[in-house]
Amino acid sequence: MLSGQQCTVAELAESTGAGVPRTGQTLKRLAGLGLVRRVGRGRWEAVSPRSALSALLHRRRSEAEAMYGEVEAELSGLHRLYRVNQLRSDPEALVGVLSDPEAIARRIDEVNRSVTTHLWTLDKPPYLDVVGQPHFHEREKTTTREWAERGWI
Repeated sequence: MLSGQQCTVAELAESTGAGVPRTGQTLKRLAGLGLVRRVGRGRWEAVSPRSALSALLHRRRSEAEAMYGEVEAELSGLHRLYRVNQLRSDPEALVGVLSDPEAIARRIDEVNRSVTTHLWTLDKPPYLDVVGQPHFHEREKTTTREWAERGWI
């Protein structure tokens, strides 16, 4: 079909070695996806692969994004429920106190990695540095550059 010639179901079935019923069903599925079209009584032709596949990919991407949005909403609801029950059973969980420098560094890293929109900090005390390494201006510039690339700032 990609040769640009129109064909019938029977002609296509013969050239592919598939049966007429199966070829007819396949053409209907392809037409539903926008990859082929009926051009007359019993005749079919391929649609330009660039336009047909671009439209199909765009449609699938939109479907995936909609599904992702639904999953995100469900995830938010589950997290809220978890947080409410956690605070009900352990009100002190609202505030966490960390004193171990490595635990602090791990928690800061976890928060940085989980940010989806913005993370605001008021200062940069030494506990934001990698444990065991002195603070370097270059590291701060690298971190800022990474955040900018992610669109966080």
